[in-house]
Amino acid sequence: MALIYYSFILVFLFATNKFAVYNKNRHNVLSITNYKLYIPIIIISLLLGIRYNLSDWVSYMKQYEAFRLNKELIRIDEPFWMGFQSFFTHLDLHYSIFFSIIIFVHIFLLYKSVFKLRPQIIPWVGFFYIIIYLTSSSNIMRQYTAVCICSFAIQFIIERKLFMYLLCIWIASNFHASAIVFLPAYFIPQIPLPNLKIQFILLIISRIASIYVLPNLVSIVKLLKWEAFWWQIENFTIQKAHINSGIGLLLNLIVDLTVVMYSNKIIGKVKQFKIIYFIFFIGLCFEQVFWGTFELNRITFYFYGTKIFCLAFLVYYLLRISHDPKDKFVAIAIMAFHLFLFTSKCLTNEYPGLTPLYFFWENDIPTHNIWHRVIQ
Repeated sequence: MALIYYSFILVFLFATNKFAVYNKNRHNVLSITNYKLYIPIIIISLLLGIRYNLSDWVSYMKQYEAFRLNKELIRIDEPFWMGFQSFFTHLDLHYSIFFSIIIFVHIFLLYKSVFKLRPQIIPWVGFFYIIIYLTSSSNIMRQYTAVCICSFAIQFIIERKLFMYLLCIWIASNFHASAIVFLPAYFIPQIPLPNLKIQFILLIISRIASIYVLPNLVSIVKLLKWEAFWWQIENFTIQKAHINSGIGLLLNLIVDLTVVMYSNKIIGKVKQFKIIYFIFFIGLCFEQVFWGTFELNRITFYFYGTKIFCLAFLVYYLLRISHDPKDKFVAIAIMAFHLFLFTSKCLTNEYPGLTPLYFFWENDIPTHNIWHRVIQ
């Protein structure tokens, strides 16, 4: 059931996005009059919003319903998120509508982040959003909202609009405080991008560093008796190691390295891609250092999360720009790997943000939020 449901969403979003951007120029792809783009996104958002009982989703649902019934703020450390909830709860909207709107905002911001550079990659952004980051969009909603706002802010790095960039980071940090780590990204254009040889050396150093960083991190956490944080490190390290172990982890690393290897060729065609790629590369290095520690990887997510754009540019380059037949094979291999991984997740009995698949009208089922303890 889950595989059929998500496969339909994936195919429908990609196909309709492809149709919507066909023969459209850069200025009217995201125009409000382009109903060919927006109607499918609304439909997809509703199909994803009506789901029920998806790990962190339960905590957000309970928070929204408590606020809707009591009209009292439960937490005020992220005021924009609470204000967002306040607006919709005062309209007395069902929580499934609220979640649908959140997902629509995610998709819209992701599309808006790259349409000025190359609107033709929008279908691929949608493709990799469903394949890779649907779990994050459904699971860590507050932070992924902040991640999407930071991604949207990348255009202001490219255009060197400091005020607009700072405004976006301020808004993002009021959805999730961790977004402040993305603030230094504005200065990336002033830093020379290392050549490929240096990049590979940095990745190797980062991987080696994880051997020393993680044990010391665990020791510090234990010493300071940060029990809640230790619980997260212990449990998420085990869970992530289980999910991403073996061949899946190796192939995912190969895909990341493929992005690195083709980066100069893509930059040669789209100069602004350099900034997006540099942000991704920084995130990739930290991803190697902090591998297995959920909370620290969530912090680097603002950088590594741009992988969705890098893959979209890469596949578009391999299929539409490059004339080398081998590049077509590379593109097919990348898509095949991610489709295989996505299928495996859908067939898993309990994968955070995806399965088991229930809908809000089945709300008599017992909740099974494995991370509820963290949210509280």
